[in-house]
Amino acid sequence: MATKYGGHRRALTYKISSESALSNTPIPDVTGAAATLYYISIVAGGADVYVKFYDAVSVTHGTTVPLMGVYAKSSLTTTVWVPEGVPFATGISIVSTSGDADGATTASPGATCAVTIGST
Repeated sequence: MATKYGGHRRALTYKISSESALSNTPIPDVTGAAATLYYISIVAGGADVYVKFYDAVSVTHGTTVPLMGVYAKSSLTTTVWVPEGVPFATGISIVSTSGDADGATTASPGATCAVTIGST
């Protein structure tokens, strides 16, 4: 499914981005611009996943080094709040893999997951 974006609401300046079937195919520039990441929710499918976050508008999977990553256990929801935020100067691109190494590109069977991020 395509990535969905939420808009700005009156006085609030947040953006909600959601991908319902993130896999080992990178999703480029989910925020559409530089952003600060405050919230991550990952609903893992049938396998453990590592969701990787890149400060880039495009990613060469296995070559581009992620800025950060989050582990999510299979069949569970993992939520991360970052009160101070993590700044991404260029944009946020995301991918999920079954390995935690920066160059990992493999997705194990069932390694898709749903990801929602909150940013400004």
